[in-house]
Amino acid sequence: MRAFFKLTVAFSLLAGCGVNTDSPVYPISSLLAIGAPTLVNLEPVASTDPDVAPYFKVSYFVTNQEDEFIGYNLYVSKVLLSSEAIITGTAGSPYLPDGLDPTFRHTNDEASTLSTDLKTETISYFKPPPSPEHFQYCRVYYFALRAVLLNGQYSQPGPQLSACITDANHCPTSNDCN
Repeated sequence: MRAFFKLTVAFSLLAGCGVNTDSPVYPISSLLAIGAPTLVNLEPVASTDPDVAPYFKVSYFVTNQEDEFIGYNLYVSKVLLSSEAIITGTAGSPYLPDGLDPTFRHTNDEASTLSTDLKTETISYFKPPPSPEHFQYCRVYYFALRAVLLNGQYSQPGPQLSACITDANHCPTSNDCN
């Protein structure tokens, strides 16, 4: 009987050993939806200087407040993209001019929708270096943002905006922009 008692006590002590960290095995943040960012404005810029290629200015607010938020990836395309195409990567890679993810670096401390906090970035190329491809006149381009977290998670893509760089000297009467 004593042997059985000692064996039972020893087994229950071994089974109860361990440290409770009060932390879930799977991070709770991975179960929460990440807010999808929205582009506020898309401005095509056609330079009067013939040596300067056309470009776009994209404007957005930083709205994500997730703890691990590190910025936004920009997606640029010549065709309207589905959210699924962006998520699965079939739409291509994000626009990374420095080769680093994300395209635009921010922190959750910057979150604000005050007009003074509107962010405007110049996008000089359709495809960034090392093999840059300039934007073309008379062509529609589509832009979308996606939030990036430090743990490798991404938000759903925000709504796409589209614009066309037109110029009377470069565009025929029948083109993508008409």
